[in-house]
Parts: sequence; structure tokens; C-alpha cells
Amino acid sequence: MRRFVAKQCFANALGHGLCCLLAAPTLFLAACGGQASPPSVQTVSKVSDPADPAAQPPTVLAGAYGADTGTDFVSFVWTLGGVTHWIALYMPNLNSGTYPPVIYTGSIDLLTQGAASASITSFDRQYQLRKGSAVVAAASGSAYQISLSGVSLSSSSSPTFTARKLSTSSDFNRAWRGTWSDANSSGSIFTDAPLTLSGGQASPQFGNCSMDLSLRAAQDAGGGPYIAATIAIRPSTGCARSVSAGSTVSLSGIAFIHTPPAGGDQLEIILADGTGSGISFRGKE
Repeated sequence: MRRFVAKQCFANALGHGLCCLLAAPTLFLAACGGQASPPSVQTVSKVSDPADPAAQPPTVLAGAYGADTGTDFVSFVWTLGGVTHWIALYMPNLNSGTYPPVIYTGSIDLLTQGAASASITSFDRQYQLRKGSAVVAAASGSAYQISLSGVSLSSSSSPTFTARKLSTSSDFNRAWRGTWSDANSSGSIFTDAPLTLSGGQASPQFGNCSMDLSLRAAQDAGGGPYIAATIAIRPSTGCARSVSAGSTVSLSGIAFIHTPPAGGDQLEIILADGTGSGISFRGKE
């Protein structure tokens, strides 16, 4: 009897379930009274794609930066209204009577991994405005490198700057003495010019121009502090920026105080109009 049952079971297996036995042994074991093991699940970790811009760190650039060597180049970066602004002052190592300080202005497109690009305007001697571009590399909260193109000075190539972050102060209500500069037709610089600020206000005079200067503490879109500078040039006889007897010309920009390697606080004021034409002041106590 036992032999018959064994043969019958084997026959049934051959007739009905051999293919299932070969294809799904766990199901066969369950049919015979065993328990099927649950299928194993493998967890796959998501790996960031280095080619995916969203997976790369955004470029950070904000505040005051100055040249690694000396103070021939200073700049400031701030963001307002969805636009990242860049303004800079460059002192060429050339004849100051021919090449006054150059003002650069522009808007920066912050990319990723320390890279950025910019459309810029330079304002140099004899009211010359030049349009160009800039490429930024290795940018961070502590430094950046920038290469300019299309804004070469007449006797020198477009410069490349390596700038480091500057520690700044807002204690600007003092008496300063330094240089007001406007790249007028003669290219002259007015040295030993006094500037006394009280409550962030002053009325400097230079180049036959009467001006009202205002410095105001503010914050940009990222909460970064800065000093917003504005200047209104009143109609004056002989002032190159008074385009007509009844109009007032306004310029805006940035002011900041830093301490260069040589020591002593230094005030920088960089202002420009909508075209990029501008005025600068650099002074010490």
C-alpha cells in the first residue's frame, strides 16, 4: 500500500507540477505544507550625478574684496531685486595724470562650484565707456579670481585680479582726506581733498561741482550688510556733470572702510550712473 501511494504521488507530480517545481521551488514547498521565503529586497542608495547642476554647490560671492597685493583693486558684491551687482575700483600702475582710477560696474550670473560670469562696463580716462565681459573662478566667501575682456586700457592689457575678502567697518562719520576722481576730459585727479561725514552726510566740492553725498547702512537680499552711497550733483557753472542749468545728476553705489596691509583705516566710495560713468573717493583719516 505504501509503495502504491508513493508511486501515485510521483506520477501526479510528473503529470501536473514538474514545470512548477523547476520554475518556482518555493511555491512547490508551500503546496507540500512548507513555508515560502519572502523575496529579498535590495535597497539602492541614490548617488548624486556630478553632471547634474542641482547636485553641485552654488557659487557664493558677497561683500568687499581687495587685491592680494596692495590696494590697487577693491570691489564689492551685493544682491538686490534678484540681481547680483558688482562694482570695482582699479588704480592702474600708470601715469596718474593720464590714467585716473578706473571704475568697473556689472551684473554677475552666479553659477556653481565657484564659477560666475558677468557683463561689465568700464569707465576710464576722458569719459570713455567700454563694454565687456568677465569670467569669475574659485569664488567663495573668502576670495575670488576674475578675468576681464573687452575693456582694455589703451596701453595695457585687460587685467586679471585675485581678490581676498576684506574686513570692513561702518564707522564712516569722521574727517577724511584723500582723492576724489572723475575721469574727465583732462584725466586729472584731485588730491588732498577733505571729506567730513556727519550722520552719513557731506557736501564735497571738487571739479567745479557742488555735491550732496549720503551714506546709509542697509542689507542686501541675503541679509548681508553694506553701506549704500548716493550723490546728487547740483547744477554748477563749469561742472562737467551738470548737463543743464536746471538738472541735478544722481549717482549711486557703495562705500566701505577697510584696513590695508600698510595700516590705517581707508574709506572707499565708488559711484556710477545708469551708463557706468562714475566718481570715486579714496581717503584716510
